[in-house]
Amino acid sequence: MKRVISIFLVFLIFFSSLSEILTTASTLSTEPTVQVKLVNYLGNQTQISVKTIGDYVIDSSNGLKLESGTPYVLRIEHGKMAIMEGVNKIYESTEISLNPVQYSNNLLINNRSYHGSFRFIIENGYVRPINTLFIEDYLKGVVPHEMYNSWPREALKVQAVAARTYAMNSVNKVINDTISYQVYGGYYWYNNSSAAVDETIGEILTFNNVPIGTAAVYSASNGGMSESNSNAWGNAPLSYLPIQEDPFDSKSPWSLSIRKQQINTTNLNLNQIEWWGQISEENPTISTSIKKWLNQNGYPGKELKIIAIPKLSLHTVRSGGRVSRGDITIEFFVKDKFNAEGNLELQRLVLTNKTASTIRSIVGLSVMPSYLISNQLETDEFITISGYGNGHGVGMSQWGAKNRADAGQTYQSILAFYYPGTVKVKNYVLANRESMSQPVVNQPVDQSPPPEQEKVNPPTAQPVEPIKPVAPPVPVIKPEILKLSVTTNYNTNHATISYYVNKEVKVTSKVMDTKGKVVATIQSNQAITRGIQNRNWSFSKLGNGTYTVIVQAVDGANNQYSAKTNVHIKKYRTGTVTASSLVVRSSASTKGKRVGALKRNQKVTIVSTSGDWYKIQFGKSYGFVSKRYIK
Repeated sequence: MKRVISIFLVFLIFFSSLSEILTTASTLSTEPTVQVKLVNYLGNQTQISVKTIGDYVIDSSNGLKLESGTPYVLRIEHGKMAIMEGVNKIYESTEISLNPVQYSNNLLINNRSYHGSFRFIIENGYVRPINTLFIEDYLKGVVPHEMYNSWPREALKVQAVAARTYAMNSVNKVINDTISYQVYGGYYWYNNSSAAVDETIGEILTFNNVPIGTAAVYSASNGGMSESNSNAWGNAPLSYLPIQEDPFDSKSPWSLSIRKQQINTTNLNLNQIEWWGQISEENPTISTSIKKWLNQNGYPGKELKIIAIPKLSLHTVRSGGRVSRGDITIEFFVKDKFNAEGNLELQRLVLTNKTASTIRSIVGLSVMPSYLISNQLETDEFITISGYGNGHGVGMSQWGAKNRADAGQTYQSILAFYYPGTVKVKNYVLANRESMSQPVVNQPVDQSPPPEQEKVNPPTAQPVEPIKPVAPPVPVIKPEILKLSVTTNYNTNHATISYYVNKEVKVTSKVMDTKGKVVATIQSNQAITRGIQNRNWSFSKLGNGTYTVIVQAVDGANNQYSAKTNVHIKKYRTGTVTASSLVVRSSASTKGKRVGALKRNQKVTIVSTSGDWYKIQFGKSYGFVSKRYIK
């Protein structure tokens, strides 16, 4: 009984200490916990796999446990969550908590390992885990997912202090594991980044003895000039987030080029839309982003084709050198919107003097990585915009910190440059890890994440053995090629391959015919960074048929990965009329309206096949004829 009372008292003391965390930086308190909603790697699932390394107690009061090494499934059934062991249901409730018997135990959710305690809730019909763990362990799952683990220790220590300061604002909230806060990868720790966390235990940044919290912002690259918080977000200026030149930043140059005419409609029958699924925009990444924005702004659920982007410009430069306003004009079709003549009606959206953030959200954050514009060029066919940097540019530049560390600067001096006037203090001491085996206090979900996003730089270095011997083996981060797809444009006889790569690699992509012969090489050992990649190639010299697109990736450790997909090329064919007179109809049926007539030996272009009918082009018109009269 005394043992139970003592544990309860420790539990109360531990959580009462959270209220002291932000009162003053001069008083050392006990290390707080954070609660992290797992979204980034899990997605939306109605069923997840669960496996433990070490036992976990279910809901703390019923004596039930998940036994180490046993696979379980947690799924939603009739508005409740059920824990299944094989075909047997061992527990059911509207909300389930799992607490480790020892804090060093781990829980694998869909094969991703996590430390700490868990609360599973039903969120919008999906299973949503909320992971509670001590902040230092949280940081060990954050730092290598926000900065490359292979970078110098002093740079990683800068990242650890900034991430810890940022996270301290969330000790009484439920945050998530995405760039809305900080990317948290769970129990995927690495020696270098974990040592950086350990060497800065409890250290945060303060200003006038007050923790700066979410003002400890950072981005990948400031382009050589840091930005002020007031310019970036319009809030009151903070003296420790100034505009200043950063000669150590890598500048990260970028450029985007948009073809004004995305789809040539000259030879398209706007009264019939059979071509809709066969024609793609010239810039699929940008057009996809524009469609998504339109779906969210006036055209929900509509199928769209971006026809042209005749205007895109950015202007009104602020004191930090970044643009603040912009203009864009978009011409597009809505699949079910026709004019009085029965043709698709061209829609035209003109946005003038909108915020640069609005323009960027329309064309895509990855397409336009920053607002630091260096050049804009417009021709009759193209609009090209170039710039520097990656992210908002406020606070610490991750590439700048890396280059400063390479030059021999300490983490204290790097912090002093990026957050001038702040003071680094030790805010707390480590907590007893085994107190985490007790039930956790539920905290409200934070519904208003701060605007300081875009802070992710995923780890690319190969992981080493974990620091703690109780941890599971850390897997090698091997290259992966995901979401490989091919879109074809028969107007230009060009195809676009699109794929996502999870780390820095060298890529070779090629096209092979059914005999295994390489008929096109799109990339040859080309170095690329993590993210979505798009590459164009011409199939004008290829015949109709099925081809295989193969993308091969290799990283610095010679880890390899390949992905492939098929593309079916069916270019228009030429046919000859064999009947003395052949009726052309508006649809693939003898009941179709007569729209023309053809003579013997007249040449036509076969656009597509519909059962026993060909859709043909004759002159500038389209129609359907019986296959039996076309050779």
